[in-house]
Amino acid sequence: MSNKLNLLQHGAILAVCITLASCGGGSSNGSGDTVAPPTTTAPPPAAVATLSGTVVAGPTKGASVTLYDADASGKATGTVLGTTTSDASGNYVLTLTALPKGAVVVTASGGEYVSEADGSTQKGLTLNALLPAVVGGANTAVISPLSHFETAFAQNAAPTGAGGDVKTALAAAHASITALFGASALTDPASSVKPNFTATSGQAYVLAVLLGTFEQLRKNTAFTGADLYQALADDIADGKLDGLKNGVVVNIGTSGKPVLPSLFTTQLSGAANDYAIANPAALTQTMLTSAAAQKNGAQIGNVIGSSGAIAPLQNASATTGTNAVYFAARRDGLISLDMSNPAAPVATRMSAINAAVMPSIFTSIDGVIVAGTQIQSKSYAVLYSYASSAIVSVNLTDGKVVGKLDLKVARTSFSGASAFIAGGIADGARSLVWLATGSGLVGINPADLTIAPISIAQPSGTQISENIGGDPSLNLIFSPDYANNNLVVFDLQQKKAYVSTNADWKAISPSFSELDGVALDAGYGVAIANPEGSNVVSLIKYDALTASNSSTGIYTPKKFTSFTTKNYYAGAAVDSKSHYVLMVGEGSSIGIGQLDDPTLPGWKGFASFVDATTAYRFEPHDPHAVGAFNIGGKSHGFLLNQSKVTGSSYEILVLDLAGLLASPASAGRLNTDPLAGTFVKHVSY
Repeated sequence: MSNKLNLLQHGAILAVCITLASCGGGSSNGSGDTVAPPTTTAPPPAAVATLSGTVVAGPTKGASVTLYDADASGKATGTVLGTTTSDASGNYVLTLTALPKGAVVVTASGGEYVSEADGSTQKGLTLNALLPAVVGGANTAVISPLSHFETAFAQNAAPTGAGGDVKTALAAAHASITALFGASALTDPASSVKPNFTATSGQAYVLAVLLGTFEQLRKNTAFTGADLYQALADDIADGKLDGLKNGVVVNIGTSGKPVLPSLFTTQLSGAANDYAIANPAALTQTMLTSAAAQKNGAQIGNVIGSSGAIAPLQNASATTGTNAVYFAARRDGLISLDMSNPAAPVATRMSAINAAVMPSIFTSIDGVIVAGTQIQSKSYAVLYSYASSAIVSVNLTDGKVVGKLDLKVARTSFSGASAFIAGGIADGARSLVWLATGSGLVGINPADLTIAPISIAQPSGTQISENIGGDPSLNLIFSPDYANNNLVVFDLQQKKAYVSTNADWKAISPSFSELDGVALDAGYGVAIANPEGSNVVSLIKYDALTASNSSTGIYTPKKFTSFTTKNYYAGAAVDSKSHYVLMVGEGSSIGIGQLDDPTLPGWKGFASFVDATTAYRFEPHDPHAVGAFNIGGKSHGFLLNQSKVTGSSYEILVLDLAGLLASPASAGRLNTDPLAGTFVKHVSY
């Protein structure tokens, strides 16, 4: 029995050994091969955070959404933290199992969306949103063109911005960009606001209107969304919309075409106006965006308007671009000067328009005001003749006459002439052209003459002068009171006029006899007032009218100075980007100066100025034909010159204002004819 027990124990021990061998990492399968032990799969790491949001130019489906780690400047490092795809509504969710150590960039590429402007299907966008951090739990990032712009600004600023970090740079980006787009009601970062295209108020409404306006600009210009939005991001990265990024020209996509200063200023203003036509609920915000875009354009010298016979037009598009200056050349009709190559401008008679207008409507075309924005993708201008109370609207894009409108306005007189219409200013924020008439200001929509004109009456006892100056971005038009040597200021928003007191005006310039005209530098906020009977030029630092300076209907300048020239000048034009001023006298005198910064102590009006006498005789009629515009980043002056050859037709003079100002001078006067060797081109037509 004991032997039997021993055998049983021995067998049990053997069985245990075999079992242990199997558990211990290897056994024989009977053929001598080793069999691996069974394995178990570790549970996945738990999610610590989610990042969700919407991809939206319009809601974008099928976009590839990728989360990247970012460096100290907010730029993606290439380290991918997660990927997903947006659904049919543009929504996406990323799940993270570890928190990033710092800032992140979330990028949406590809996919497609339906445009809010025209219902077309658009593809090919790449948009970014920059976040200073991702925290545990739920995080949100709306990826839109506006978040893309804020990202571009912050990446350009950080870490050089105040505080030197991404969070500070993003805050600066948001403040600057919302100001540029007139969207101060958008108080939260773009990446945290989801647009609502059916809302009528609130931040979701503001963002939706901005996105609709951007899409309208894409439609108007025919650029692809991919090219347009990236160009806008590059342009706005330095906090200015001037076609430059840190002083370097921004191009549209791979076309090699530079961004014209008009594209994201006056053309953006026009797109805002157009978007509101199709979406009336958007009007509250589009008016703010349009006005801001006009202000941006004025501050970089892209002023689309005229006080008389010379007006510029800049429009960018994927198919046709315009960079021209238009001249009302009296009996010679309307002339277009192509400034695509400023070193070799080309003048062309607008033959079809001239044939339709002269002599059946006007015996001469004395004035042209080009509308401040495109209206429904077309460029318009208003033509007038001093001898007529009618205006003619023309479509410059198609070279056609839109129609004629007879105005019920009085005639006014000044030293060299009399006129029903003496000048005008383009108001792109309202798609209007304001005309200076003997009855006051009259606002015309040149695209639709059936719309009733808007009138702002001339104050009783005052007389509108021959050259007016405007800054519609601040709702202002300045007009000399020719009858009293005083100043009238029109507020376009209030549709009301204010008059300075004689005492105030005499304090500014006691020697004025005939106050001929005013030109406005919208960059510095300075009005330049020229007399005819004095060589004292008055300069007024202006701002928007408020209750403190206009509550009684009296305009009181808060800061002003005067500057004495050698020659007597009767008209002026100013480039608001470079602050160069071109003045003309009655005949052959010109003056070139650069304004002094009025915010500096001891403001002296002009930082530098030269007087000159030329061999040419400039257009002798009142109002005076003079223009100063920034084209291709360079300040150009334009004059209509009476031909030395025939004495009856006209020639166009294009001046390099910086070259003239830098010319050798003796006692403040140029030694030689300033047009010999320093002007860009003398164009005959």
